[in-house]
Amino acid sequence: MTQLTDPFSSLNEIKSMMEKSSRFLSLSGLSGVAAGLIGLVGAGFAYLELTSQQYEAKDIPSLDGYFTSPLFCIAIVTLIISLMAGFLFTYLKSKKLQGTLWNHASRRMLINLGLPLVAGGLYLLKLMDLGYISMIAPGCLLFYGLALVNAVSTHWVISDTWGI
Repeated sequence: MTQLTDPFSSLNEIKSMMEKSSRFLSLSGLSGVAAGLIGLVGAGFAYLELTSQQYEAKDIPSLDGYFTSPLFCIAIVTLIISLMAGFLFTYLKSKKLQGTLWNHASRRMLINLGLPLVAGGLYLLKLMDLGYISMIAPGCLLFYGLALVNAVSTHWVISDTWGI
C-alpha cells in the first residue's frame, strides 16, 4: 500500500525546487530604491557644487581636466556606493532564498548590460572631448535604456527559444 503525503508539503517542495532552478536573477527591490536615493544625494552634492562655483558653459573642463573635477569625483563616488548597495541587497536576498548570486543567467545579463554601457561611455567621453556638452544627458539616458532593453530582451529570447 502506498503512503499518502500531505499535498501542501508536496506543493511547497515543488515550489522550492522551481525557485532554486530558476534561470532568472533575483534582484532585490531594495537595491533599486537604494540606488535611487543614493542618486538623489549625489545630485544634491552636484547641485551644491554647481551653484557654489557659478559654472558657465565655457568653464566646463575639457576631457583632460574633467577626471580631476569635483563633479567627476561626485559621479564616481555615487556610482560606487550605488553598486555596493545593489550588490549587498541582492546578496542578502539570495542568501535568504538559499540561491546562488553568480550563475549563468547573472553572467549573461551582466555581459548584455555591460556592452552597451561601455560603448555609450566611450561615445559620451568623445562627445565631451568635442565640447558637445548638451548631448551628454540625453546620451546617458539613451545608452542606459538600450543596455536595459538588451539585457532583458536577450535573456527572454534565449530562454524562450532554447529553454535555457
